[in-house]
Amino acid sequence: RFSLVYFTCDRYAEASQEVRTLLRKTGIDFQWSSAALRKMLVVKKQERTELRVFFEKLAASGRKVGLHLVGNDRICYEQENPKLAGCHAHKLYAKYLRAQSIQEARRHGCRTVDIQYDFNW
Repeated sequence: RFSLVYFTCDRYAEASQEVRTLLRKTGIDFQWSSAALRKMLVVKKQERTELRVFFEKLAASGRKVGLHLVGNDRICYEQENPKLAGCHAHKLYAKYLRAQSIQEARRHGCRTVDIQYDFNW
């Protein structure tokens, strides 16, 4: 069983030859060596780096709440989803909005960047 999400994000490049062969046998003809795909991977990694730098600068200016929250720290999210309906962030927030700890939020898909953004804005 494979998650197509895995293969549409930047982790696709980590798929082993065995996984690639199995996918091909199931009818998924992914273009592993596509130049366009490699270019998108470079852009995605660059965007992720820029986002990390952005949050690090904000943290240096005093917006640090998300950086200090860990595992069993108690949290409370707005129950009315504040994200733009239909976007990925809205769907993700809906999965973790009932979490009562950082650890629980992470189990439901919350990422570090989400914690930083949700608790600083």
